Amino acid sequence: MRIARNVEDLHSDGNNIWKETALNEKGDPIPTRPNSHDVITGSTLDGRAWDYDLLDLLNIEAGAMTCNNYTSDAEAGFVMLGHLDRGGTAPISPWNAAHPSVGCSQAKIVSTGSAGLLYCFAIDAN
Repeated sequence: MRIARNVEDLHSDGNNIWKETALNEKGDPIPTRPNSHDVITGSTLDGRAWDYDLLDLLNIEAGAMTCNNYTSDAEAGFVMLGHLDRGGTAPISPWNAAHPSVGCSQAKIVSTGSAGLLYCFAIDAN
């Protein structure tokens, strides 16, 4: 099933990422309840890396929003999470940048509402 036509479409409101299309590596739906619909992206709403110059101006340390480039398992810190089912408090929650985690350890990421999943994409050359 097509998720998006290109990278710009992938990070727009027109993409096809919903609970029914957010599948695991075996093609099975990812359980979203109990609260585990958060997926680790570390990206901005437009799918880009965070502007660390801007974060520095806001007094946010480098490596923020990505748990130090996905290398930290500290209780502190955070990584940006998206909602794979587009559910949440907004009418349609972003799949790629809904809110940050409350820490970088597995326990903290799980307590935020995530199973610690990463979202990967493949290109169908056909």
